[in-house]
Amino acid sequence: MAKRKRIVLEEKDGIIGKVCRKCDNWSPLENYSKGKNGVGDRRSECKTCVNIGRKHLQMKPIIKTVKGVDIECRKCNRCDNIKPLTDFQKNKSSRLGVSSICRKCVTKSGEKRRKSDIILIEAEGKKSLYKKCIRCKVKQGVSEFYKNYQSGSGSVRSECKTCNLIKQEDKRLKEGRDFVLRDTAYIKGELGKRYKKCTEIKILNDFQDNTLGFLGKSSECRECLKCRARNFYVENKEESKARNSQWYRNNPEYVLNKSAKRRARKYGLPRTFSHIDQAEVKKHFNGCALTQSVDIQWDHVIPVSIGHAGTVIGNMVPLRSDLNASKKDKNLFEWFVDNKARLNILGHNFLELIEYLAHTNALTTQEYEDYVYWCFANPRTQENMISTSISSIQEWIISTGRQIPLPKHALLNIKTSNEIGSHSDNQTA
Repeated sequence: MAKRKRIVLEEKDGIIGKVCRKCDNWSPLENYSKGKNGVGDRRSECKTCVNIGRKHLQMKPIIKTVKGVDIECRKCNRCDNIKPLTDFQKNKSSRLGVSSICRKCVTKSGEKRRKSDIILIEAEGKKSLYKKCIRCKVKQGVSEFYKNYQSGSGSVRSECKTCNLIKQEDKRLKEGRDFVLRDTAYIKGELGKRYKKCTEIKILNDFQDNTLGFLGKSSECRECLKCRARNFYVENKEESKARNSQWYRNNPEYVLNKSAKRRARKYGLPRTFSHIDQAEVKKHFNGCALTQSVDIQWDHVIPVSIGHAGTVIGNMVPLRSDLNASKKDKNLFEWFVDNKARLNILGHNFLELIEYLAHTNALTTQEYEDYVYWCFANPRTQENMISTSISSIQEWIISTGRQIPLPKHALLNIKTSNEIGSHSDNQTA
């Protein structure tokens, strides 16, 4: 075996260089790539020889001319079609800077894989979609997985809800006791939590509920959440206004209910009329309580302006919009007598409404009429409402000396009134 010639540094015309081991030509050191083990800290082969050896790796795009315009293309390794480089995903490590498989083929393979993850199972005569969790390996209904519309097969995540919760718990407990001590503290004997942004330790009631959060609470306190929402509104004022206006147009009943509750809160009255209560009342009357019209607005039978009743199920009825505008804050009985002919209101419809209101308030029709007239004869101011701790119907029963049991919703209203009073006292203090 011939002995390899030893490479040494040589100087020619004041320039230091060496002989390339491959082409045996002398070149300056700057024509060699850096190499720690080579002579002069340079590689043994010059850059020209190295590039010649890499020619098989130097792939060039295929040029296709379309309508007189040259377009760089390449061949897809899956469908064997020549397509423009824009039809391939970017890949910096690739020779042409794009992936070897076109986007269409990638999408098809993804759809095929996602379809294979979803199984249709028929049980008890019903067909349901099931998916196998990648953690517990159990086939479960897609309702047991959190939604993921972007990349999840079946538009759900790959882990079931139970496994996801376990993973979150493991993540929280990964740092051990130091994590708990760092993010929690006791404030006047009550467990509190630290918010990462404002770094203040606050009681747990200052955080919104979140089953996935640490201690079952959100990581962002209510004040910071309000501040963030306020800043977003300021930065995107026009967009926020347009979105809110559209939402209010699509949810008129919610807006009216919110307005009614706000007026009840202003007078310190209970406001427990929920969406479930709305649905029950609508189902009972099937439209306007006096005309069965579909165009309805929610009316306080006993108006909140006199400081009685409030926004509760025994005081809210659906009325046609013109009837509601006509009634305003009038006594329901007096308003009916004065306007039944003009507004063409049938007497039996009015009697059915009174029977419903009396039954809801656990009264007879005569007792309910006496109760309404008493409320108008004894109006309460906002200051009186804050100082009292009993509902209007309970106050009427006490003042008349009658032995009548309170309706269920009135007991709930008493509790709400107490909470309102204590809240108002705290604000005053």
